[in-house]
Amino acid sequence: MIAVLIWTISCFPPARSIFCSQEDSNCFREWVSALSGWVAAFVALFTLIPLYNQVRLQREQTAFQLGDAPPTFDAVQHTESEQAVLIRITNWNRRGMLIRGIWAEDDKPIEALWYGTSDNTQKNRALDLGFHVPLILEGWVDREHRPVTMRIKIQRASAADVMNSSAWDRCTLAVRYELVGEDRINVLKAPVHLTSGLVIELEE
Repeated sequence: MIAVLIWTISCFPPARSIFCSQEDSNCFREWVSALSGWVAAFVALFTLIPLYNQVRLQREQTAFQLGDAPPTFDAVQHTESEQAVLIRITNWNRRGMLIRGIWAEDDKPIEALWYGTSDNTQKNRALDLGFHVPLILEGWVDREHRPVTMRIKIQRASAADVMNSSAWDRCTLAVRYELVGEDRINVLKAPVHLTSGLVIELEE
């Protein structure tokens, strides 16, 4: 683009009269000198972007190796029960994780049907998602084993929504937690991933 502009100024008289004065015999050289700084700036910018991404990835890898990676949270609509959603919370951090609350961002009430950890322990009872007593996930210290994952099956609390197969359309869930040793409340958010049947129904 810059090369085209320089060629136009130097070879096309009407354009030359606009960008150059009649007394300026070195117009081409002056424009090359003026635009070279901008060219260098653009080149530096495109060089810094991949370098920034490399530094960011390196920091994430270092945090993971040191046990400072953040927990992850996902929500998938149950494949056998469209009214229910399966939540998974995995603690990749070396510190213990205190789960303080789970809620839907659309402000509709939800309730837990059962919950359990990745060691196959399951408690078939309702769970207060306000967590007056927090759920505790141990930190990932033993790297020879997988980190602890909490699985929670939830559904809408109101009777009308329980029977509504589209109750989770475009819904985002959030979990409030803190890490042991850190005086800070964190929030993770995840959209509810619908089962394939409902995705087709929505697209139609």
